[in-house]
Amino acid sequence: MKKFITGAVTAAMVLSMATMSLAATLSYSGKVSVELNSRDGFVGAEDDVYMTVDYAKDFGEGWSAGVKFDVKPNEGTLGDSIYIDGTGYIKYTEDMWDVSFNTDADYSVGNDLSDQFTTLDGTGPGLEVNVKPMEGFTLTGDLAQIEKDDALKNSDADFGYAVKGEYNLDGVVFGAGYLGENNADRAAFGIYGSYAVNDMITVGAEYGDRTVNGNDHDTAIMGKVSYTADPLTANLSYTQRNGGYAIKDDTEGEVYVLADRFWDDNIAADGYLVCFDMSYSIDENLKLVAAVDYTDMDFNKVDNGDTVNIGYKAAVVKTIVPNVDFELGYKSFMKDKVYATISAEF
Repeated sequence: MKKFITGAVTAAMVLSMATMSLAATLSYSGKVSVELNSRDGFVGAEDDVYMTVDYAKDFGEGWSAGVKFDVKPNEGTLGDSIYIDGTGYIKYTEDMWDVSFNTDADYSVGNDLSDQFTTLDGTGPGLEVNVKPMEGFTLTGDLAQIEKDDALKNSDADFGYAVKGEYNLDGVVFGAGYLGENNADRAAFGIYGSYAVNDMITVGAEYGDRTVNGNDHDTAIMGKVSYTADPLTANLSYTQRNGGYAIKDDTEGEVYVLADRFWDDNIAADGYLVCFDMSYSIDENLKLVAAVDYTDMDFNKVDNGDTVNIGYKAAVVKTIVPNVDFELGYKSFMKDKVYATISAEF
């Protein structure tokens, strides 16, 4: 952890000095979180300690370039203490279009399903073209090299491609796209939309179709209603999955949230998931949060093997100073725990 902090600070200082000398822009963000719970004592999850640095330089006459990288500890590289995942780009911009050359492409044709289901994994260097023929509408085309790592070493694909269009104006969002590969069996189609009914309510829906092994099609449908009016915010969502392809990454090594487990790719089954979460602000420094997830799938509890298909959370969050929070709560799903967490975001 000491090496991680030293490395992250050093990187930020180097880029800060470069920013001052080159009149470029530098932004960064990060989070540190430590938890004490009734099951494990003190824990610090990898996903709760990270730093993201974004550095960009405008060269004039439409040309720019930049790098962005994430720094995390304890993932086995750079002295077994720091993991760095970074991308870079060179970009040319005109009024109605732009083209960028990327060192590590990440192309997707969905919205909420873009985490995995409608994303082409394994893409390396490539280019992206964005055309804006009218206000609020963007047409995007992508082309990228396929990197033959262990998971794709037997793939016949040489490159991947994607085409996507999105309209986003005056509270209306609608998008659709298709991605695939040459000489391979992977492809995906996505369509999504949302509508701001008023200042408080937004509704949205999405459909994704993933081609696996040429002929097998996995599908996913998502719908969501969001309500925001001080002091209350609430979200209700529904997800239907048909097939075993991952919808989203499981972000926790030990699953306390049912939604994470449902979205994981280890489930080769059909089913649905209903999620509800809310937050109520008592004042500017104190709020109550709660969440309930329900599915028609059965999971085994770790302690006694009983099946369970509901997970829930209730907590109180106190803001000590801006961006530093203390949270006390209870979570129940495959494992149950009472927990207290202190976290800082910057």
